[in-house]
Amino acid sequence: MALDYRLNFDFWEGVFAVPTDLIDHHLIRCSELSLKALLIILRSQKREVSSKWLAQKLDIPIPQLEEALDYWVEREYLAREQEPAVTSPAKAQAAAPQQPFSATSQPAEAPGSEAAPQKAGEPRSNVAVITHTPRPSQLEVAQMAERDPQIAFLLAEAPHLLGKPLSPTDCSILVSLYSWAGISADVLLMIVGYCCSIGKKNMRYIEKTATGWADDGIDTHEKAEQRIQSLTEIHSREGQVKTAFGIHDRQLVPKEKAYIQSWFGDLGYQLPMIRLAYERTIENTGKLSFQYVNSILNSWHSKGFRTPEDAAQEQSPKRQESRNAPARPPAYDLEELERKITYDHL
Repeated sequence: MALDYRLNFDFWEGVFAVPTDLIDHHLIRCSELSLKALLIILRSQKREVSSKWLAQKLDIPIPQLEEALDYWVEREYLAREQEPAVTSPAKAQAAAPQQPFSATSQPAEAPGSEAAPQKAGEPRSNVAVITHTPRPSQLEVAQMAERDPQIAFLLAEAPHLLGKPLSPTDCSILVSLYSWAGISADVLLMIVGYCCSIGKKNMRYIEKTATGWADDGIDTHEKAEQRIQSLTEIHSREGQVKTAFGIHDRQLVPKEKAYIQSWFGDLGYQLPMIRLAYERTIENTGKLSFQYVNSILNSWHSKGFRTPEDAAQEQSPKRQESRNAPARPPAYDLEELERKITYDHL
């Protein structure tokens, strides 16, 4: 027997706002920790929150918090600290402090308390960037750029790709990827350019992409070019399917992307067959289901159907009956699919 629930309004003396977009598009996709962290930030009602204070509230290490907040940074719900721009290594050295700069900020006071006034010229506090690899200080970046022309070239060209000056943190991350992760300057610039081409100009995203490529052995210009071509083709296919399926108000989730990759790659189908499978899905179920589309396409593949004309043959039982011949069974059992797909997780 189903139970009914009612709200207890005794707890409603204090409330705070939550964006409807969060509930509509992110509630089932973000991790539990990502959701908790954002709710605490919303509850604080502050535009700037310290990562140290937030990690203490959640009783977790700061690096773990940083990973959880990446979800919201990549979706532009949050913005990390933006430090004063560095226009050249020479200027960076002239303005550099004697101790390494840090992207972390001082812990914020508890919600509702007064924060210390910001001094002129101080970087604004926000969700801090926590490093996982050695990061050179602002002075070290300038000194390394003077010694290594490749670093100077990297720091001079990256702002053109990003369309903005580099902050000290940006410089530190790029030089760290070059010096400690061993990624060449030209490959790094290709990665920056690729990330910008897909609208991901956040340096944290660029750093994660670069380390991921390095782990995959992408260490030459040729390998990076091949990876970019492959990813560009994947993004193009995903865009085609989104348009064909009428998906305009959200991003694809990883499982949906995996289905699309399988349809084009493993099954070798092109958009016309995928669109036809989508149309059959809507006709038979009245809604979009990637799992249902996948079942139809796999069934067609097992039957050897390669074109929409091939698939159309199985949909002509009336024509076969008119010839007094037994109707050809469909390539997929609708009743069996309905039993398997009792709930569309997508």
